[in-house]
Amino acid sequence: MSDISSIITVLRDHNHTPPSHLKMVVDSIAQDFQKNTDALKNSRRITGIIDDLKEITKIATNLGVVLKKLHPQTSQVMGMGGDWPLPGQLPSMELDQIIDKSILADLSTDNENRESVGLIKDIFDLANLASSTREEIDGTWNIRREDGKLDVGGNESISSMTAPHPKLDLARSCEYILVSEFDAEITSNPSELFYTFFAAVFEYASDLDPESKGAGLERYVKQVVGESR
Repeated sequence: MSDISSIITVLRDHNHTPPSHLKMVVDSIAQDFQKNTDALKNSRRITGIIDDLKEITKIATNLGVVLKKLHPQTSQVMGMGGDWPLPGQLPSMELDQIIDKSILADLSTDNENRESVGLIKDIFDLANLASSTREEIDGTWNIRREDGKLDVGGNESISSMTAPHPKLDLARSCEYILVSEFDAEITSNPSELFYTFFAAVFEYASDLDPESKGAGLERYVKQVVGESR
């Protein structure tokens, strides 16, 4: 963001003299727009988070059950004498090189406290935490569809459900600048100052064509005009 010449041109075309601090003000709202756009793009759906917590619960529980049954140093006398490892088991010397002895001690079936302290407890605690968090979110999430469901279907992310669209925030900021700096009349006419100023600021902040099919700036202009009446 460096050149606001197109924004200055819009103001002059409508007989307004840009103030010396215009670039600082425009840069500020442009940066807010970029930050809000990134937040919207990276926002998760609440159902996606709940599904992730379900998966964490399942995986952690399964891992805990496996570890409870596992004794890594078990061996069995087979053949004509001598110790042979069970299938998939490493010799104790190799285990000591790969797995910390304290972890082996935690997992050992000889450890009477292995479910109250250490690795196994931590894994089951993780499973319980994921499960309780999922239930709490599902039970207390106060933004729901009319049918009572969460954000099932559509493109409803947490950000889109809880915050104004970045373009709407930008339009409101543009309106504020025009009214506070120039006492301008705010209308939705696409040839008048509000739309053309908003479009120029949008292009400056996003590097996108304000007249492209996906920009849809008209709806935000009309919404802001409706709010001010």
